[in-house]
Amino acid sequence: MSAVSKAEGLDFKKLAWGAQFPNTTKEFNSLREIIRSGFKDIKNFKYADFLGYQVFTDEFCMGDEKKASGLMSAICKSIGLSFADLGWK
Repeated sequence: MSAVSKAEGLDFKKLAWGAQFPNTTKEFNSLREIIRSGFKDIKNFKYADFLGYQVFTDEFCMGDEKKASGLMSAICKSIGLSFADLGWK
C-alpha cells in the first residue's frame, strides 16, 4: 500500500484504519472481543502480565512471540489500549 499511497499522494492515516492485523478479519473480531471483555476484570484476565503473554502466545500464535506482539498491538490500538494496560512490556 505504501508504494500506491506515495504514487497517488494518499494519506492512509486519514482513513483511521489502525494497525495492521496479520490474520483474518474473523480472527481479529474474535480476539478483539476476548481482549475487550478481559479488560473488564483485568486482575483475573488470563492474558494479563508476563504469564498471560506466554499463555496468549502459546494459545493463539503457536509460541511465535513476534506474531503475538503484532496481533495484540493491532487489537489494543483498535480499542484504545496499550501493552502497558495489559501488563505486557
